[in-house]
Parts: sequence; structure tokens; C-alpha cells
Amino acid sequence: MTAVKILNSFNANELKDAYYEIEDKLDWYYAGTQGKQCCLQTRPDMPLWLDGCGKTDNQPDITVYDFLNPLLTGTIWEQLIKEHKMFRTRFMWMNPKSCYSVHMDSTPRIHLPIITNPEAQFYFRPGGFVYLMPSIAYWVDTRANHSFVNFSDEYRLHLVGCVLE
Repeated sequence: MTAVKILNSFNANELKDAYYEIEDKLDWYYAGTQGKQCCLQTRPDMPLWLDGCGKTDNQPDITVYDFLNPLLTGTIWEQLIKEHKMFRTRFMWMNPKSCYSVHMDSTPRIHLPIITNPEAQFYFRPGGFVYLMPSIAYWVDTRANHSFVNFSDEYRLHLVGCVLE
């Protein structure tokens, strides 16, 4: 089983510029010393930007996070969500010198690295370290035991969306 597959390429600088155009309108869920995230898709009638952040253990069907924040209608973000059939899509900033716990997710994820560096990597058990280069969209089987670690002094930003397969 391959944990990471390349899907296609994109222009990371274009996404970075599009991100900075809306950054001051975003609300954030802070995950301790690890970083922060905000949702581009939520459940209908729930708090925009925050519903679906963090763990969703109490929500068995995470496909219900499919309501696109109206601010993003007609943007590159809506286009990417539709193209990759994502739900519960989030911006995920990871702080320098931080890591997530080893865990397994209920569905695979699409990762679009926007701001990253070679010292920010997935760790799969078994399998080892995998670096996701910017400007490449990846399908990642996060149903396997994994973590993410940022060994660098730089922040990392990925667009991450859940997919069914």
C-alpha cells in the first residue's frame, strides 16, 4: 500500500498570493504549540472557519463538512475543493519545531503544500519520512499510523481536505 500519491501540480505562489488576500478575514483554531487551522468548509449553520477544526471524534460522518464559506465562492479555493472532491477542507499552519502525535484518520487526505521546506515531513509507521514538495497536490493515506513533524525554524502552510478515496 502506497501512503502518498502525486495527483497533479499547481502554482504554489498563486495559492500563497490568494491566501494572503483573505488572511485578515480568517478566524483560527489554535492547536496548542503545534499551530493553527481554519476551515474552508463546515457543516451548514455552524460557525464559519472553525467548525471541523481539531479532532472530529464525535462526528462519525465527516462528509457533512461540505458547506463552502461564502467568502470563497468563485475563488481558486472553491475550484480546488471541487477538482479534488474534498470536504472538511482546512488551512493548516504548523509552527516551527513542532510535531503532531502519532494517529490514524478516518479518511485519506489531499495535501497541497503552499509554504513548506524539506524539514517539514510526514512520518509513516511503517514507511519512514516523506517530504511533500510545494506546487504538487498529493493524495495521502492518513488512515495509516502517521505523524507530521516540522524540524525547521520556519512555519509550514498546507491546504488539507478529506476525501473518500
